[in-house]
Amino acid sequence: MAHGHHGHGVKGHAFATEFFNPATPVSVPVRGFQQGARLRLVMIPTGVGRFVINLKRPGDIALHYNPRFDEKAVVRNSTLRGGWQSEERSCEPFPFHANRIYTLEFVAEPGAVAVFINGQHHCRFNERGSHHDINEIEVGGNVHIHSVHLTS
Repeated sequence: MAHGHHGHGVKGHAFATEFFNPATPVSVPVRGFQQGARLRLVMIPTGVGRFVINLKRPGDIALHYNPRFDEKAVVRNSTLRGGWQSEERSCEPFPFHANRIYTLEFVAEPGAVAVFINGQHHCRFNERGSHHDINEIEVGGNVHIHSVHLTS
């Protein structure tokens, strides 16, 4: 469960959850990640090793987003019944630098999740199974998190 200050609010029909300065790793419960849902992370990677954002469903990972400073690559994958599926990897140019602040957004689109870094489209991860049953978002590794904002 996330620690730090948080709030819940209604804006139009959207339900928003926000956490500030949570300890890492942080786990945020969610009720699905359907079209229109948006996860916004404001964070500073340390530049050492790796950090990870997982959109999880019961027993599996729907989207594993894993920037690796040690490989200068961003790896994306998912699990099915606990086993890793085919890895997607982008290397050039590596979008992160140590000790710089980034806004990373995950946006649920029809059949995919789009990822934006500082407002610029970075990649699209095609849905492998339903995102309706995503029940947890987990952020960990070598990163300092300023805020987590989820709108569903």
